[in-house]
Amino acid sequence: MARLPSPIFRAASAWKGDLMFLEAGSLPSSPTSLLQALLKRYEEETHAFRPDEARDLGLHAFDGRLGPVDPDARRHRLLFLEEITAALGENPVGLEARLFQHAVRSEQWRLRVERRYQSDPLFALTLIDPSCYFRGEDRPWQERLEKLVEHLQAIPDFLAELRAQLDPELPRPVLDTAIGAWEGFHGFLRKDLLSEVQQRSPGLSVGKGDGTDDIGLGPALSAARSAVREHLDFLRREALPRSRREFALGREGMEGLLREGEGLPLEVDDVVRAGEEDLRRNRRIFEEAAAEIAPGVPPGEVEDELARGSEEAADVFTQARDILDALQRFVQEHELVGLPSFSPPRVERMPPWMRWATAALDAPGPFAPAGLAPRYYLTPPEDAAASAQTGAHTRIDRSYLEVITGHEVIPGHYLHALHLREVESRPLRLFATSYHFWEGWAHYAEELLSEGGFGGARFRLMQSKAALIRDARLLCSVGLHVEGWSVEEATAFFADRAFLGEAEARREAERGTFDPQYLGYTLGKLLLQRLREDLREVQGSRFHLREFHDLVLSAGAPPISLLREEIFGLRGDRRLL
Repeated sequence: MARLPSPIFRAASAWKGDLMFLEAGSLPSSPTSLLQALLKRYEEETHAFRPDEARDLGLHAFDGRLGPVDPDARRHRLLFLEEITAALGENPVGLEARLFQHAVRSEQWRLRVERRYQSDPLFALTLIDPSCYFRGEDRPWQERLEKLVEHLQAIPDFLAELRAQLDPELPRPVLDTAIGAWEGFHGFLRKDLLSEVQQRSPGLSVGKGDGTDDIGLGPALSAARSAVREHLDFLRREALPRSRREFALGREGMEGLLREGEGLPLEVDDVVRAGEEDLRRNRRIFEEAAAEIAPGVPPGEVEDELARGSEEAADVFTQARDILDALQRFVQEHELVGLPSFSPPRVERMPPWMRWATAALDAPGPFAPAGLAPRYYLTPPEDAAASAQTGAHTRIDRSYLEVITGHEVIPGHYLHALHLREVESRPLRLFATSYHFWEGWAHYAEELLSEGGFGGARFRLMQSKAALIRDARLLCSVGLHVEGWSVEEATAFFADRAFLGEAEARREAERGTFDPQYLGYTLGKLLLQRLREDLREVQGSRFHLREFHDLVLSAGAPPISLLREEIFGLRGDRRLL
């Protein structure tokens, strides 16, 4: 693995003032020492403010706690971030220092402009989700159970404070989706959580009064259920009648999301141009693959023909395990990317509260102990059909499952996570947060398989279909937030350009109203492809695909603009897209 640049700040004279969190006279004398001191304090403050993020990283000092949501806590957080910004200076040098600066500036923008605590009724679910305590076998179950109880005990006060902060008028499309999500969460607390606990603690008799619930799970769970029900009633009876139809970010907001949120100095028009070109390219691939598989059949109907022929195939779990083996062999034989300590994840049934999704990866965080078992969850057709909220397919063709597995596992998210765990730099692991990098790499990885010939025409068909959906997400995100599209217009776009049925097209369009970032699948992929071709042009015969991919993944998940400049030295006149 390539050695990364050392963090060096431009000059001690750029540091402005003493930081209130460093004792007088203790300012480190070297740039590297300052960086380490800032990082140490930043981690302490940040994990207390967002303990959910710490848990995702595999750090558990703040388990059992929910972060503060009151205005004073946000004001304190912004002051703290301003002090970090002043200490870093305007132009820090090196990937670690620049990445730290980006993370701080991004959070400042999110707190001041995006304002998710006040404007997004979905956001709180990310903050209070307790399902993490059912994972993480590095800690004893009894310890996790006690922290789960503390977590549940904190939910009533958290939600009461959160309601006081929500904007009086919330966007109606976001609110409609949030109500459905909170209903699902209430169902999880009402049924699934206790079932998960009792599987691990068979002797626990919650609510029986027989002394077996001496940690207080019963009262904590009851209070959390009531609090979530009260929150749902508030959203339905008070927030919904006051809601507004407007949701669009506008051009300035969208470019701010790209620039501040993702570190990408891009204009919306350039993003649209690149997305339209990619859509045309993937449409040609889709139609050519369809003609090869079923000559004379309309391209949009070929997928249904494949699905109907797959009904009697082996169950999805057996297929997925076979596919994992085939993908591992293909990646190794074609030298696409290194496989650090690769062992396939467990293939398991999706937990009940997550069955709105077809597939999901649960990989240990970058700071979790070695040896933890990752899980690759799948929703089989019978569970998808039984779930009222699912968007999952009711039939899963093997080629469709191959594309999903390439995205989620190898060479997609799981392989990326394995590379991240081997990065020596703590800042690169800590700030591996670029959505466009994570989703861009996984989508890029699907196309790597297709370009290499994996799975033949059937795989090309299903992968190009997935790419068309991601292209439509990019163009609909801009359409909805910049160009004044309605949800109906976006629905029609998904149906026409990505061959989606009415219900699935509608779900995709509605997601765009509250998740404009979903353009990052295609945009991240295109940025990585442009980087690859620029480097190939510079290196000529010295370019090697596996070396390129290993070097990309050795950086964690920074903004792709920083990846270009700090890892590959591509600066100057070259365009990102």
